[in-house]
Amino acid sequence: LVTDYVQGDQATDMAANFGQYTELFQGIDFPASKEDLLAQLQEKGADSGLLGQLQGTNQGEFNDITDVLNAIKNR
Repeated sequence: LVTDYVQGDQATDMAANFGQYTELFQGIDFPASKEDLLAQLQEKGADSGLLGQLQGTNQGEFNDITDVLNAIKNR
């Protein structure tokens, strides 16, 4: 579950939007740099919460959705 990767209000927000996030990540081209991933998600209409979480990570390259979730968890 996505809530395994975040805590508190973040977990609640992400769980509530899990379906939306799943749709957003369909068709994303991996591997992707943080900048490319942010651009792809923004084009797909990602909300500022997800974009901000991703922007706040220290990771520069993502191989798949698991990398994204782990980076958000460990930021």
